[in-house]
Amino acid sequence: MTYAHPRTALRARAALPAALLVLVLAACGSDDPGDGGTGEGAEVSDQPTEASVERGDLTEATLEIVGGAATIELVAGDADGTLFRAVSADDAISPVPTETAEGEYTLDITYVQDSSTSALTVYLDPEVLWHLDVTGGSDTFEADLSQGRLGSLDVTAGSRAIDLTLPVPETEVPITQAGGAESFTVHVPEEASALVSFEAGFGSATVDGAELEPGPSGEATAGDPAAAERYVITNTGGLASFVLDRGPVS
Repeated sequence: MTYAHPRTALRARAALPAALLVLVLAACGSDDPGDGGTGEGAEVSDQPTEASVERGDLTEATLEIVGGAATIELVAGDADGTLFRAVSADDAISPVPTETAEGEYTLDITYVQDSSTSALTVYLDPEVLWHLDVTGGSDTFEADLSQGRLGSLDVTAGSRAIDLTLPVPETEVPITQAGGAESFTVHVPEEASALVSFEAGFGSATVDGAELEPGPSGEATAGDPAAAERYVITNTGGLASFVLDRGPVS
């Protein structure tokens, strides 16, 4: 499967789970040789496959990831003294960071040589409070933020599978899934609370061990419903399946 041009935001918002995967995969696919995909007209890139930004004295930062890849992974840790560093698994991706305002950055996936195998890992400084926006589509999006700090997370493009491992929330932390997915899994610490809502249909959902009746909408809580420090997970994109479970911070 190939992925669309980096500037293409995948917006598959299925009202019914049965139609969801078709929309997501169709939005991700592109065989146009001129779009940086795997067609015969694709050029070989000599652009760098790793990029980083110095932290300075920042304690809070915003990062928007622009551009699609087969696998996008975020990790809180192993930033090697930088604010964040982005690494391509091979020469398929050339990440380019840009500072748009103080403490605000975009990370543009400017070139995909072989989009069917492209993989990008972004290592985040775990001491910084992060506001993250993933606007590029992927087959798999994974984020292990268990050792870091999270202020907000938006996944606005379609993915086949989304898997989040979250830290203890410091305040009310909004998480929005807007692009649709076949599966969306969230792992929270034992002491964390969460409010989960569905606005565009879901095939199955299990929240903290409780199963929801499939339908066009729904809502469930995990932990203390009155907790001030909690995750508010809003699904405005359709889902085939959703799971929120618990586990220790690894």
